[in-house]
Amino acid sequence: MARIVVVGAGVSGLATAARLADFGHDVLVCERNATTGGRVGRYRKDGFTFDTGPSLLTLPAVYRDLFRKTGRPLERVVELVPAEPAIHLRFADGTDVELPNASRAGISRALDDALGAGNGPAWHAVVDHGRRAWQVLRSPYLEAAPRRRDLARLASPRLRRALAPGQSLRALVDELVPDRRLAMAVEHFARGADPRRAPAALTTLPYLMETFGRWRVGGGMRRLADALTERASERGARIRTGCPVTEITVDAGRATGVRLAGGAVEPADVVVAAVDARRLYGELLTDPAAGRLPVRMQSRRPGPAIFTMFLAVSGHPVDLPSHTAVLPADPDAAHDAVFGPEPAAPLEPAIDVYAPDDPALRPDDASRAVTVQAVVPPHGRIDWSSPQITADYAEHLLTAMAARGLDLRPHLRWHTTWSPYDAEDATGVPGGGAWGLGIGSAWDLIRRPGNRTPVRALFHVGTSTYPGPGLPLIGLSSAIVADLVGRA
Repeated sequence: MARIVVVGAGVSGLATAARLADFGHDVLVCERNATTGGRVGRYRKDGFTFDTGPSLLTLPAVYRDLFRKTGRPLERVVELVPAEPAIHLRFADGTDVELPNASRAGISRALDDALGAGNGPAWHAVVDHGRRAWQVLRSPYLEAAPRRRDLARLASPRLRRALAPGQSLRALVDELVPDRRLAMAVEHFARGADPRRAPAALTTLPYLMETFGRWRVGGGMRRLADALTERASERGARIRTGCPVTEITVDAGRATGVRLAGGAVEPADVVVAAVDARRLYGELLTDPAAGRLPVRMQSRRPGPAIFTMFLAVSGHPVDLPSHTAVLPADPDAAHDAVFGPEPAAPLEPAIDVYAPDDPALRPDDASRAVTVQAVVPPHGRIDWSSPQITADYAEHLLTAMAARGLDLRPHLRWHTTWSPYDAEDATGVPGGGAWGLGIGSAWDLIRRPGNRTPVRALFHVGTSTYPGPGLPLIGLSSAIVADLVGRA
């Protein structure tokens, strides 16, 4: 049995703690905030409940595997509800299309009917590319820490054809999709990355949506974080909230424990850092000899953030889709604002509107808890701590939605914002970024900061480390680290 300290009780830290405690280790989780969950949080007011992080789950098998291996199955502790439709797309020319959930034939028919014949097959050319990329990446690149020989295999002609590492997502989609509206929809599934530079392998995202479906958690995604907290505790992990870690102690190149605010030291045989890479290497590892963020990572900008609004809506038609994507006429202008050298809040961003039909999230049947999100530069590149800037941008988004036929203003009881500054304050992620380090090439998908670190007995999980951001991938990250540590 090893004494293990996990730094951070976000989803990745909780998932790792549950697995390691189930393996028979003595696990302590230290969380600086008063609650667990990290970005997967909750905002409540006047009977309305909102997710502060993701609202939908793809590839639930990752968490089904975790819960099955550590006790009761996932569906025994949370309610998984298929999102139907998977997404409602609104284009600038007035065209609308709803993509049914997990239905290849249904999606093809919907696209042909709304956008014209041939768009269904074009979509599936993209999805089939994503399937091939997923088959290449899933094992050994996503379900285990890749070894040097695994990375060398990527040079093989077969794998290079599947991943198209030298081709951007935009270039591939332009080859396969003649209708620019459909191309924009495909690119939107990779939000958070600039499709003009991001790798073609991100076609895995529409593939996963179509194949495994999109799911919401009854009562909000926070219920998943609560279930992970309970499972880790049930398996014997001790979770301390309000317990900030100021340093990971290192002796002779090996992690020996953590120093807490106030100076107390918790000794450990193994430390797992479930924090952003820049915080790990820039703040918690204070000994320069202990290890630094690799140079290739230091030169990469932090990824973008999400500007979020919570809307308490009353009297709006109950058929408001659970997820609507309002796509801009000129997406490249939004990409330039977010990813370009002169950061700005996009004037015409893609706007995601989440309105789950869940009685647990609203005070009455005439109401709906609606979350509005747009991808923006992180805090620091824009001063999102300014109340005036955040209020002005919130009004701008409401006006932009109204111009596209989604005017919720007459139905608002109130609204509030959750800016990148708020996300940074709540999670400790620099800039409040939602995707960790930026993804600029195919190599960035697999050469992120590793789960192993330059410090012996120190492991790393979470959004900014391998294999990447998103609830499915950070769930895989926790499984990788648990296997690296091993059973007691």
